[in-house]
Amino acid sequence: MIRFLDINRHKISFAFKATSLTFTIIVLSVFIIIGLTKNEYPDLLLFVRVLIGASIVLPIFIIGLAYIEWLFKRRIRNKAFKQHPFDELDKIGFTVSYLYDKSKWYFTEETKEISINNYLIQCDIRRESPNTIEFKAFVKHTEIDDERFKTLEAKFKEQEIYFDYDGLIKKYNIKRTKNLTIEQVKTELTQFVQALKQEEFEPDGE
Repeated sequence: MIRFLDINRHKISFAFKATSLTFTIIVLSVFIIIGLTKNEYPDLLLFVRVLIGASIVLPIFIIGLAYIEWLFKRRIRNKAFKQHPFDELDKIGFTVSYLYDKSKWYFTEETKEISINNYLIQCDIRRESPNTIEFKAFVKHTEIDDERFKTLEAKFKEQEIYFDYDGLIKKYNIKRTKNLTIEQVKTELTQFVQALKQEEFEPDGE
């Protein structure tokens, strides 16, 4: 909880205000519509209770759910980063990275990243695939015709490299990396970057 507050303190206030304002407007709109169409108005006590629930209780509940989701994803990452050899990523130059740091609509999450030959590579684990570590290299958008895309897709798949909407990803299944060393990971990531460069994918570190 402390870490969540440390990196998201400035976002919690915005999230509360935004959700509170949204639900307050919805509740007031419903009461106004009912009053105008049916000429029925709630008693003051009911109105106050519903308004408090919409403007205070419901936003707190939603933020609480968001925190639980944040905590769940953090535990998945921590578990994966404790698996060998990924518990030694810092030894090959990986540093702490922040997901959604500049977004107002998502809480900031911690992961790891490295820059290899100007290619920013971010390491992460998706909730739906907790046993797969993904190393995403961010590349500039480029138009690729269908034929070349299919050729590259087949070629990259042999190296466990896959297209993503804003980059390309090299995947590792945690359960199949028992004999993998951190030095091999670094070598394969370097080869990953070389493959992207060879296919003229330009780095995009923004």
